[in-house]
Amino acid sequence: MKRTTFTLIFIAAIGLQIAFAQYDAAKNALGLRATFLNYQFPIHNHWRPNEFTVGAEVEYLRHLNNALNLSFPLKLAKAELPLDEMGNTNDAAIISLDALLQLKLFKEKNFIYPYLYGGVGAISTEFEEISFAAPAGLGLNFRLVRILT
Repeated sequence: MKRTTFTLIFIAAIGLQIAFAQYDAAKNALGLRATFLNYQFPIHNHWRPNEFTVGAEVEYLRHLNNALNLSFPLKLAKAELPLDEMGNTNDAAIISLDALLQLKLFKEKNFIYPYLYGGVGAISTEFEEISFAAPAGLGLNFRLVRILT
């Protein structure tokens, strides 16, 4: 019973944080995502659904001002890394951590608002080697719960 109660309280606390996050009165947010990795596509340029592997991403976001957010996404996944051009693969654990700035293109109170992001990141394969990256791109946020202030 205690475990069930704790789990429900934990889920409610996270749900409230997500629902009221990313504006001046609630500067912190938590994002959760499923990721689908495909390391085979660059080799053969064919879209094959069975070559995707599933991972998870947990992201902490900090509202800096009306135009900027700071984001720290942590990704954990299993990847089928290519060994050669014949399609042989090796399963590997992938972990990455990024530090990103998000430039909001529209006002946050809109249902949909796009943003540009850029930053630095580190990726580790099987905890053996670390590679560095400069992620950049375009994101899209959907406001599922409207904030009434």
